[in-house]
Amino acid sequence: MKNSHYIILSTFLFISLLLFSGCGESENMKMMDRVDNIIETAPDSALTILESINVGGMAPQKEKARYALLKSMAYDKNYIDTISFEVLQPAIDYYLKKGSPDEKLRTLYYQGRIFQNRKEDEEAMKCFIKAIELKDEITDSLVLARTYTAKSYLHYSQNQFYSTATTSLSAANICEKVGRKDLQADNLTQAFDAFLNIQDRYHSDSIFKILATIPEQYKARNINLHCKILYTTNFLSQKEILDLLNSIDRNELNNDLLLDMALGYVKAGDKINSMECMLAVPSSYDKDRVKYLFIKSKVLEINGDFENALSTLRSGIEASDSIIKEWTVDDRMFAGNKYELEKNLLKEKERKENNFLSSVIIILILAFIILLFYIRFREAKIKALKSDKEKIKYKMNSLLLDKKYLEIEERLQHLNNDFKQIQNENTEVMTLNNQIKEENNKILYDMDIVRQTLLKIEDEKKQLVELVEEKKRIASELKKNLIGKITLLNGLVASHISSNDQHSTTFYELLNTIDNEKETFLTSMRDTFKAMYPKFMNKLKDLQFTEIEIDYVCLYAIGLRGKEIGNYLQTKSHYNISSDIRSKLGLDKKETNLGKFIISEIRKEE
Repeated sequence: MKNSHYIILSTFLFISLLLFSGCGESENMKMMDRVDNIIETAPDSALTILESINVGGMAPQKEKARYALLKSMAYDKNYIDTISFEVLQPAIDYYLKKGSPDEKLRTLYYQGRIFQNRKEDEEAMKCFIKAIELKDEITDSLVLARTYTAKSYLHYSQNQFYSTATTSLSAANICEKVGRKDLQADNLTQAFDAFLNIQDRYHSDSIFKILATIPEQYKARNINLHCKILYTTNFLSQKEILDLLNSIDRNELNNDLLLDMALGYVKAGDKINSMECMLAVPSSYDKDRVKYLFIKSKVLEINGDFENALSTLRSGIEASDSIIKEWTVDDRMFAGNKYELEKNLLKEKERKENNFLSSVIIILILAFIILLFYIRFREAKIKALKSDKEKIKYKMNSLLLDKKYLEIEERLQHLNNDFKQIQNENTEVMTLNNQIKEENNKILYDMDIVRQTLLKIEDEKKQLVELVEEKKRIASELKKNLIGKITLLNGLVASHISSNDQHSTTFYELLNTIDNEKETFLTSMRDTFKAMYPKFMNKLKDLQFTEIEIDYVCLYAIGLRGKEIGNYLQTKSHYNISSDIRSKLGLDKKETNLGKFIISEIRKEE
């Protein structure tokens, strides 16, 4: 009797517990339905409702999964960047296995967002790719659009600008269909920036026109100005750049726009305004440090501060190299491609396994059919002959078939091994081909360098030949002038020694000829000495010798004395000119014979 009371009491408690838990679950689900309805328009209120729910009273796994997903969504929409999977994990465990396409999409998206917050871009990219693969099955287009947007930001952070543009355009198209013009404008702006980076003017024009049709209240502040500055700087003339930039009031511009304007002024060649815009940006700016340093180096360069420009450029390169190294170390740069490759390899493996399985099934079916025919044939034989002889023959045939089956199985194994070996050999051949291509490219590059070097040597050879010819011509003119001078001196000596009128006449004829062509002779003599003794003539120029002083020096150099030079040039200030020449050469008045000194200085250059 007591036992029956205990049984009734236990049953009553159990039923009460079930009813209580059922009512609690129903209330929780109603509250989560309400959260689902307001989470887009009032995310702060949605988070407040979620935090008021008693999580400890939840029993079913599905209810916990829904709560986890909604709370992760609320955190994200309230700009609470979490790096822990503690909240979302129940949704991951349940929805990725048993959830609907929309539930899987949402879970993968917010899982990827957490990976983004953790700086694990490769895992984030995998989540977003898996989510996008569900695009033909889902109804939640807005989350799909956000997935495309998140994926495009990963591409942009890795400088994969074409992928950024195409992914952003996919997101913008979905946002336009669901009436979210604000998100459409954001994604179009992202695509516009990406196309500008690859200098694609056609697509930049198209996006620029679409952005102009979207009302201002749906676009971020100054977004039109940002796009206009970048477009003008990249594709229009210097005058158009200056006209636009000079029309802008800089007082309320943010640092990004000031950097854009600084770069625009650099391209337009405006030194002052480029420096003013650059100085308006604080040196601690780190939103895009590489962009800041590269633009600053260009501004310093156009303003003539080449040393600081080079130092700044080096800092920019180091910052860029650091980012690229981080991509390489984390294997993030190729996360999307890597995942696609793994997915394709998995599909290929599944295809091969399916083909093998199909082949095995076909073989088994054929074997079954053969066996069936054989059994029927055997039964017919048994029924027809009813003899021991046929029974023995049947057994022998069975053994023979077993043997053939084993042989076939062994051959299949050999064929499978051969196929694997061929695959390995193909891989080695492809690797070798790649190495050969790299060597060929290197050889072609070296040959191009050699060809350019040979062309440069050939040009230098031609220049040397021309220089030698010029030297010969100058030497010939010098020889002619010197012969005339020697003839003149010989005539002078002959007239003094022999007092012969004939010699005297010859001398005066030559003298008159040289007198008549005095300027031509002096010019020719200066040019000859410049060509033959450039260092000596440059020294005279550095010492600020006048033209008549240079003529004196050249006449001294060919052997004339001071008095003869004075008579030839017909100047009354011969003594003063000689004194000035001695002074500029650093000689005392009677220290050294001026003519001998000049000749000895010239011979040093020989």
